[in-house]
Amino acid sequence: MKLILNDDEPIFMKIYKAIEDAILTDDIKENEQISSTIELSKLYKINPATVLKGINILVDKKIYIKGEV
Repeated sequence: MKLILNDDEPIFMKIYKAIEDAILTDDIKENEQISSTIELSKLYKINPATVLKGINILVDKKIYIKGEV
């Protein structure tokens, strides 16, 4: 998952959209675990709360990897 962090869109929205896209295009396969909040925050050098905010949008919209409920 690649993020470009240099435009006007909030970072948490970029996290949400990147993970959603990876799920919908099967880049993240069924039963595959995504990186943790801490791992993503270290990778992109951002606050873990920002990552969590993006992930929470997926949860709120009930967007899961196929096979998960």
